[in-house]
Amino acid sequence: MLQYFLEKPYFYSILLLTIITSLIGFSSHDFFNKNKFSPYLVYRNPKDWHRFITAGFLHADFLHLFFNMYVFYSFGNFLNFSFQMLFDKWGNILFLFLYVSAIAVASLPTFFKQKNNYSYASIGASGAVAAILYATILIEPNAKLSVMGIPMPAIVFGVIYLSAEFFMGRKNNDNINHDAHFWGALYGFIFTAICKPDLLISFVESIKAMM
Repeated sequence: MLQYFLEKPYFYSILLLTIITSLIGFSSHDFFNKNKFSPYLVYRNPKDWHRFITAGFLHADFLHLFFNMYVFYSFGNFLNFSFQMLFDKWGNILFLFLYVSAIAVASLPTFFKQKNNYSYASIGASGAVAAILYATILIEPNAKLSVMGIPMPAIVFGVIYLSAEFFMGRKNNDNINHDAHFWGALYGFIFTAICKPDLLISFVESIKAMM
């Protein structure tokens, strides 16, 4: 286990920190309330800006935590390795920066939309996990995924996912922050494309080949 951690310290640090912090939040309402994302409180108190980040390390329950960390482990493991190959010694740092910054960036639209809504709050790593997923899709658009037992290329899943999150975010009739999923996904894709423009060229060529 120590060997795996030393090979990918940032990847496993994110995984362990999220699990530990979420478990603390499950048992401590005070800790949970001080770190959840509340646009209303952030807008009115500069001391609460940490919530943009800390909320990404909290989860509502074990199922929420398991699902996000399962997706993070499945795709983040590959992306962390890919970043090491693409960016050499900067790979781990860029991976960490992408994940942490995605937590905040994915929440920005929600902040502006809900900053006057006292009752609104959100938690979870979904925005950052979506960023990891879509950075992976940029690198390997033709990777085969199985979604609910249906095999499809990663790019096809990407289009379906983004479309679904966009329309569900417009309806806003559940307790899920679909806007964070949508913007986190776009951020992960754009961030990686900026860091390695050649990937975007390869991505476009892959789409052309599918048509």
